[in-house]
Amino acid sequence: MHGFLPVVDDRCKVLVLGSFPSTESLRKQEYYAHKSNSFWKIIFALFEEPYSLDYDHKKAFLLRNHIALWDVVYSHEGFGSADKDIKNPVMNDFSLFFKQFGGISHIFFNGGASEEMFSKLVPKEYKTDIPKTRLYSTSPANARYSFEEKLKNWSQLKESLIKL
Repeated sequence: MHGFLPVVDDRCKVLVLGSFPSTESLRKQEYYAHKSNSFWKIIFALFEEPYSLDYDHKKAFLLRNHIALWDVVYSHEGFGSADKDIKNPVMNDFSLFFKQFGGISHIFFNGGASEEMFSKLVPKEYKTDIPKTRLYSTSPANARYSFEEKLKNWSQLKESLIKL
């Protein structure tokens, strides 16, 4: 199983990292495609914009707001949407990514699994001194927090962009 290319351009200031696309995302070839994942609804709500179902519009919206999107894991063995299903992960090339997109000034992890995988898989020399923040997972499996609590937590991303 292989993940996606990053959604990024030279204007991006922050990077949101997930762990690996769900089976629904892989099927649809879209980041956060599961209808119960709140990622896109949160992102649009942060910027007080109407939610869109159109994937090209979603990607353009991220870039217009200087947000890059990627996953820690490029490929792995195993099947399933849960992070526990990730077996023998191979990380994405963060060395090349940060060379190409040097304007990234903050990394936000979509949940604890992506942060843990980044810490475990990414060699020390590729870990930059860029500030990193773990946000509440937008996964439907994270029912611990309401949409409103997740939205408030994710407001840190918008606050970071305003400061940059």
